[in-house]
Amino acid sequence: MLKGNLGFSKFPIAYYGIGSETTDENEVDISFDNFLFEPLLLKRVAPNFFLGGGWRYNTFRNLELLEIDLDADELEIFRDSLGSTSSGFEIAATLDSRNNVLNAATGTFAEFTHGIYNESFGSTSRFMLTKLNFRRYWTLSQNRTHDVLAVELYTRLSWGDTPVLELSSLGGPTLLRGFSEGRFRDRFALFSQVEYRWQALERIGFVFFGGVGDVTNEFSNLAFDNFKYSLGTGLRLKIVKSENLNIRIDYAVGLGKVTDHNFYLGIAESF
Repeated sequence: MLKGNLGFSKFPIAYYGIGSETTDENEVDISFDNFLFEPLLLKRVAPNFFLGGGWRYNTFRNLELLEIDLDADELEIFRDSLGSTSSGFEIAATLDSRNNVLNAATGTFAEFTHGIYNESFGSTSRFMLTKLNFRRYWTLSQNRTHDVLAVELYTRLSWGDTPVLELSSLGGPTLLRGFSEGRFRDRFALFSQVEYRWQALERIGFVFFGGVGDVTNEFSNLAFDNFKYSLGTGLRLKIVKSENLNIRIDYAVGLGKVTDHNFYLGIAESF
């Protein structure tokens, strides 16, 4: 099985700094060139179970600050703190018994990756990244096979001298919807969510979802009163019936000590 990521983007984001308690006043709008190349080759070693690995190359370059004036020295310091190159090998394991990759109704998906990066591989620093993702899907009625309950558990851990923009983050269209992309970032991120997908008509459906999670620099610093929450609903418009492929329109509210709300538009489900 060949899987992975290939992408390039040059797009502004809101950067709030590092930590679980960053405030909206910390917001700085930045733009950069991001190139990601991450091919993974896995071999099936048991039914629905694959083992393998590959290489991950990820760069953040040509940083620009938007709407903020800094002198040349200050700008160079800021650029150096956020710009980075990550180059290293990954090991990976995947369990996938879903009946549909784009919009599963039954089955389990579990993925583990661990990446090792250092200067000898071309990285700007030495660090490691570990990701675990578990998803489970249930059809609640034999008479309504497109009504689905989905659950996701997600953990991403960074070790060593991890570049700022490679730190684990929450917020965006898939993890902790309601908050903006990368709203919270730190060494460790933990998140879980549940979603009910209701197929109201042949080509029109609705979803209702909720999630909870947080980021931290040490697991001992996690506190329930500081967790972030996501609540939302969405509309699904089926565009390819044979593949059960939807256009996804979500609205979510982010709750906690910091609040936010956002709309999201995409193709296929968030998880």
